Amino acid sequence: MQFGDLTIESISGGRFRLDGGAMFGIVPKPLWTRNAAADEFNRIQLDTNCLLVRHSDYLAICDTGFGTKLSDKERMHVAAEGTDSLVCNLKNAGIDREEITHVIFSHLHFDHAGGATQLDGSGNLELTFPNATHLFQKREMDDAIGNVKELEGSYYDSELSFLNENAKTLAIDGALAALPNLEIEPTGGHTFGHQVIWLQLGQRKGIYIGDLCPTSAHLNVFWTMAYDAFQLEVRRKKFELFERIATEKTIVFFDHDPEIQAATIKAKNDKSFEIDEVFALR
Repeated sequence: MQFGDLTIESISGGRFRLDGGAMFGIVPKPLWTRNAAADEFNRIQLDTNCLLVRHSDYLAICDTGFGTKLSDKERMHVAAEGTDSLVCNLKNAGIDREEITHVIFSHLHFDHAGGATQLDGSGNLELTFPNATHLFQKREMDDAIGNVKELEGSYYDSELSFLNENAKTLAIDGALAALPNLEIEPTGGHTFGHQVIWLQLGQRKGIYIGDLCPTSAHLNVFWTMAYDAFQLEVRRKKFELFERIATEKTIVFFDHDPEIQAATIKAKNDKSFEIDEVFALR
């Protein structure tokens, strides 16, 4: 879809499932199942909606999905698709992986950064997007590869160390007008180094909101995930962002919603918002 100087597409990096209880934290199951049906293992359907941003000066992808390196056990645990969805879906959109100029991570968990590396024919790690500059908050990478005990299992540190050592990178410390019509804002909350990506879409704005609000079922400010490292910060940031987003009719790009990739929102009550207008990006 064309928005001013930008063309935006949502490219799936693979569909998968996670435990519904973890995805909605302390919210009782009878409430969250109204918006997200659970399977026999209590998992809900998710997608990895990687955002392809085309500009005359760059071709960027926001997040990279979970990639192709999950073990059979991991793949079964999350019911992950068995194909390299991101690269295949980029090809279907007419994009070769070598053409990507920038990879922008909301954060570095497996389902957002896993697709940034892949295995070559000999089973060794290689960069999925060898010509791209990879952007992330410095603190996020420090946490990911810093052997922080309390974060054990949160990051695939060996893959991220390879990425950090072999890719062209830009470690950001704070907000940055990174590219024309594209700005980065650190938010914290989900992880210490979580960031959102703001887009100038002609006369309106868009926000790739990452895991502050992974799906449209999380538009209640108090509905946070067990995966959130700092849940109170998530709630505070959602209050701040949602009011602004609703007032300004900002387009929200959801990173995990299996049905809605982009929409505007409106206030439902003093703590909850709801979908207003939906935009088809596939």
